[in-house]
Amino acid sequence: FINQAIWDASCLKRGMQEKDYFSTKILDYNDYLYSMFYRNMSVAENNFKDLKESFRSKITEDTLYSVISDIPKEWLPSDEDIDVLVEYLHYRIEHLDDICVTIINHLKK
Repeated sequence: FINQAIWDASCLKRGMQEKDYFSTKILDYNDYLYSMFYRNMSVAENNFKDLKESFRSKITEDTLYSVISDIPKEWLPSDEDIDVLVEYLHYRIEHLDDICVTIINHLKK
């Protein structure tokens, strides 16, 4: 997340309103880590096609709630934060095409 580990429903909603899938802040903040991936794998639009479809078919709302249900209740945020988190992750999946283009354009710099 753009706010890293510090997030709540409000910041996730703001991210959706601001169309944060066009942001490169995460790529910039984690350049060292991501550069290791880029050295060992090809990052091209045609390589993303199968991965995008796999993500879309496997990361569903039910899957997300199932994963969250395995987290100890003491660690969970409020129900509102959880619901918005699932909405936010689903929103990111819906915009995978835009995210991939953003990554590719960022790498061209």
